[in-house]
Amino acid sequence: MKPTILGVTIVLVVLVGLKVGLSVGGSDDKQQIRTALKEAIEAGKDGKAGGVIDLLSKHIKVNSQEAPGGMSDIADFVKKQKPDVEVENQEPIVTGEEARITSPVTLTVNFLGQTRRIRYQTVTLTFSKEGGMKWLVFPSKVWKLSEVQLPADQLPDIVN
Repeated sequence: MKPTILGVTIVLVVLVGLKVGLSVGGSDDKQQIRTALKEAIEAGKDGKAGGVIDLLSKHIKVNSQEAPGGMSDIADFVKKQKPDVEVENQEPIVTGEEARITSPVTLTVNFLGQTRRIRYQTVTLTFSKEGGMKWLVFPSKVWKLSEVQLPADQLPDIVN
């Protein structure tokens, strides 16, 4: 066997083995969601918009409507405000390719030099599995936050 063919064969075997290992040894859906949520919350506190945007679906909705302003406004908000989000219950209920977390949520932001703390009693975070890439090589499905439901009477508090 020629060295080139042998090299390519070894690389393919290693990649297939790695893919099988990732599929079998991957964490469960609930853990993936909890980890992604935790990482996004930490990124938000640090003003790292990319870490927050990574969790969001490209079609994120708030109370069944497209998120106002889009991703660039969300990124600017995270960079400037460095929001601290506390989700009390981070245990998702997974049903197929959708998961929900219903929990009280506290949002703390700095607004015009003052710290503003807003508490929402009932917030529902809906996650959906969407196409993505693992390690930029392997096609996979990843959990993305696709919708946020919160009491309509408290919605203006986010904008103010």
